[in-house]
This record gives sequence, C-alpha cells and structure tokens, in this order.
Amino acid sequence: MGSRSLGVTLGHSGVRIPFLTFADDTMIFAKASEESCITIKAILDKYCTMSGQLINFHKSAFQCTQNVSDNVSVNFAEILQMEKSFSLSKYLGCPIIDSKVTNATFADLQEKVSSQLTKWKANSLSQAGQTILVQSNLATKANYQMQSFSLPPAILSSLDKCYRNFFWNKDSDAKSPNLIGWDKICIPKKFGGLGLRKAKVNNNALQFKLLWKILESPDNLWVQLVTRKYLKNDDLFSYKVKANVSWQWRRLMSLRITFKKGLRWIVGNGEQISFWFDNWIFSTALEENYPVPRGSEALKVSYFINQDGHWNVSSLRQYVPVDIATLIANYYLPSNSCQVKRIWGLTPDGIYSVKSGVELLQGFNQQAVVPSPFGWIWKLSIPPKIKFFLWKLSHNGIPTKKRFQMECMVIGWWFVWFARNGVIFRQDSTSPIKVSSMIKAFVNNLKITGEVVASVDSVITPAVARNIKVVARNNVFWSPPPAEFLKVNFDGSKLATGQAAFGFVIRDAEGVVKLCGAGAMDSSVSILEAEARGLREVINAVNRVWKIPWKIHSSILDTIQELGHFEEVQIYHVFREANAAADWMAHRGHSSPTTTYWFDVPVLPFTVIIRKDALGWPKSWDPP
Repeated sequence: MGSRSLGVTLGHSGVRIPFLTFADDTMIFAKASEESCITIKAILDKYCTMSGQLINFHKSAFQCTQNVSDNVSVNFAEILQMEKSFSLSKYLGCPIIDSKVTNATFADLQEKVSSQLTKWKANSLSQAGQTILVQSNLATKANYQMQSFSLPPAILSSLDKCYRNFFWNKDSDAKSPNLIGWDKICIPKKFGGLGLRKAKVNNNALQFKLLWKILESPDNLWVQLVTRKYLKNDDLFSYKVKANVSWQWRRLMSLRITFKKGLRWIVGNGEQISFWFDNWIFSTALEENYPVPRGSEALKVSYFINQDGHWNVSSLRQYVPVDIATLIANYYLPSNSCQVKRIWGLTPDGIYSVKSGVELLQGFNQQAVVPSPFGWIWKLSIPPKIKFFLWKLSHNGIPTKKRFQMECMVIGWWFVWFARNGVIFRQDSTSPIKVSSMIKAFVNNLKITGEVVASVDSVITPAVARNIKVVARNNVFWSPPPAEFLKVNFDGSKLATGQAAFGFVIRDAEGVVKLCGAGAMDSSVSILEAEARGLREVINAVNRVWKIPWKIHSSILDTIQELGHFEEVQIYHVFREANAAADWMAHRGHSSPTTTYWFDVPVLPFTVIIRKDALGWPKSWDPP
C-alpha cells in the first residue's frame, strides 16, 4: 500500500531510511505526497487497532522541506490530523540541525549547565563536593551532545568557564585570578591534578568513539551511511575531505591524525599492514621519522617475514637503520595462525575507551611524565575536604599564610576529634602522646614529599609502614608441587637503563632443578611482555627437552596451544619472595644475549636459593 513512497535516500549514499525509533518516539520519513500521508495514517491506525493504544496527535507533528508549498502542507495536515512544524527542535536531547550551525544552536546546553552549577550550591559544598558535581554535570549534561557533535569553540570555552567559576565559587563576571590554573586541575591525579577534563578534550575524546565505530562496526547504520556518502572505497585515513561535506564530518575528519596515534596492529602474517604508513611497531608510522625509499611505498609487513615465521633481518636493514631493524626483529611473531587486526593500543583489551582517549589528547600516553610527588595525599584516610586542602597546599594554592596556619590548626583539632570518637565508639585505647605522635607524623609527611602514609589512625611513620609490608611478605616462601608434578616459576626483569630480560626455573616435588633458563630482550619490551616471554620459553624448553592483554596476545595464544600437550596444568600468582629462583634467573638473563638453558645449578648464590626453597625457608629467617 504505497510502500515505495515511504523512506528517504540520504544524498547519493544509497542508504534508505523509512523510520527511526527510540523508546516511545518514532520518526517516519516519506516522500512529500498525499499518497505518503495516506499510507502513514493507515499504518498509525492499524497500529492503534492491533495494540489497543491511541496516538496523541496533539503531541505529534510533521515537517516538510522548503520546496513544499503552503497549500500542499495544509492538505497534509488534514490527512495526518497533525500540525505542521517548521522545526523539530531537538530529538533525544540533541538539536536536529537543518541550517547553519551557530552558537545559538547549542545555547540550551550552556543554559542547562549554568542552571545546575549555581553559586548558592557552591556556597553549600566543600571543594571536594564541587569537584564531584562538576564531574557528574559533565558526564550527564554535555556527554550525549559531545559524542554526537563537535561543539563550537565558543560553547566549549563557555562550559569551561562555568565549571571553573563553580569550582572556585566565583560569580560569572568575577575578574579575580584563580589560585591554581585550570590546566593543572584538568590532569590526572597521579600527575598532580584533580582528574577533571577540559570541555574540548572531553568532546574530542567522545568524538573518537565515532572514528572507532567506523573502523570496528561496518554493519552500523550510521557507518553504512557515511561510508557510502563520503568514504566510498577509500580507507578512513587515506580519504581526502571534499569541499561540499557537512560541518560535523569535516571536524570529525580533522581528528584523524591524533586518533591514529592510539591505534596498533596485531601483526599476524602482516599482509594487510603497511610497513611505512601504519603505526604497527611504534606509536607513529615509520614514515614520520625515516625517509621512504622510492618504490617501497606499497611494501607490507609480510614482505619482511620469512616462510618459517621469523623476521628477515637482512631485508629490514636495507630499508631502516640497524637499531630500528633490531627493534623490529625483537617484536614477537606468533607461531600459530593469528588474524591481522587493528586494535586500540592504549587499553589492555584493545578496545577504545574515552579515558584512554583523554590521556592521548593530554599527551600522557606519548611521553614519559613523572608522577606527582604528592600522590600520598589521596591515600590518606581523612575527609576529602582535608585532602583537597593538602592538594592546594602542595600547589601553593593557599591565599595567605595566616589562613594556612588556621587550616593547620583545624586539622590538628580534627585528629583530636578522631581519637575521641575512637575511644567512645570503637573502644580504642589512646593517650595524649599517641594523638601528638599522629599529628607529628602527619606534619612530617607534609615536609617530605613522595612519602606514603599508611593511615591517619596510626602512629607508624611511613618508613615503618613500609617495613611492616616487607616483613609480611618476608614470611612468604616457595612451596613444592604435589608428588609426580613439576612446578615452573618464571619472572621478568627490567633495569634502570630500560633493558628487559626473562628467566624461569622448573623443579620437582623435592625442589630439585630440572631445567632453568634466561635471556635478554630489547629495551622497548615492557615488564609484562618479558614475563609472558618467560612463560613462552618454559613451554619451548619442555618441548625441546622432553619430546591473553593485547601486548602479550600472540605469546599467550602460542602458550595455550602448547599447554594442550600436558595432561594437567595449574597456574598461580606468587609474591617475588616465593619466586626468588625465577627472579634470580630473570636478572641473569641480562647477561645472556640469546636464550640459554642449564641442566644443573649455575652458581653458588642460585644453589642457596634452591636449597632454601626446598626447605621452606621464608625470607624473614635470613640474617639482617
């Protein structure tokens, strides 16, 4: 019944959309004709008959393009029994844009944020409470619009100003300087900030989700639309933006360069990975740092992999410097068939997350950033408002010396109040000396940056607290496997110079060494990869003698495949004190350029460790 008149084709994309539905809202698209209106009305009437529900036509409306005359629109209104609307305004909280985008397009968002973050609320909250409210406001009021549109710069700047004024409890027209810069506040806590996000950074990180969807969800309706309308047969990163595209698509494409820095590849056979233009080995493509020889632009990674699944080092050295060829040769290639796959390299599971996108935009995934020496503040068992005071103190954010002295006096009285509550409600035993010691320990930690305080209800200094943890772990010891079983300990090591290594030890139920091994790895290898390599070499060693985070994905796949050769396998995590033999071998690996095996105990220090493990000797028994 006139079904051909329903649905519209978006541009030249070939994607035809008859309707969109979300919850109890439905939008029907059709050709502007009386036949379409009759069809739509018949569908709605049939729905009412079958469901027993009624449609509220007073809350329903239709909209026509500018090419439809007023007389025709009147006929449509009579058939549909709805009023004509010149603008559908917003849908699901986002504006339906049918004209040029201006600041007024998103003015409602700005007003919503301002109405929630009012000064009277700031007056009734501590700075800790203000921070929580800013975070929740950013997550609820602006997130949906930010992941749908790249907001205009003026709107983003206005949102930042609103968040900033609320945090510092200032009027919107206040001109006084802030005690701590907004840039410093909007960085992760471990680097000295409060973990808030600038509006622009948050907007771009949410827009990255759309780029990730284009790569990973080809069956998505929106992805099909933009692929047919814009990308066509081009790759996302090789596509060139044309002049007649929408403003949103143009801004989204401008984020590709930054987004690409977070992508990596699981190499597999390397047939689909460009050797020069994909960032498969480093965070950037090789062509950004090294000249591309003429005629080699189309080279794939598979060109440098031999038929036996190992790197062709001689071919690598023909195209890149020797040190880079060595780094590539140390990249682990799985022995089993592994699918070539593009992943997000800044998360353990290889799937994009907004948090990792924020860190990429802030630059914390691209360079070595020294953690803040005041990280111990957030580990204190004290009220959040006192933590925030200490954080401001560490950044010279206290306005006057007199106020600082007053705040310190308040903190001192808080310790007294804490001790008093312990006596009344928890039946703690306390004394003025103990309370005094608590305050002294607290003040000392203000003077010594970087020290970690165990808890404020303790008189233990940080040094003693660390010793307690060491004593507890010193009572851990190696435990033998059941009879007729072998136990494998493996570990990784990384020196201050960056060099990594691995080591492993295989022992029986009596603690006798059956096999041990170690080997050095490149400085680009992480400690996690070194440990995974240690596990892999254990399996290799067993096969030679006795005939899955994404970075270790290939190693784990190979390991799982090899573990299937054993009747039973058990894997446990142990502290280093119970893994001393494998730890010793891992350090030994720094002096072994290639993987080396021993069937006897190499040296005396290692023999002592083996005998202690066999006797169940905890480290706490060692002489001081």
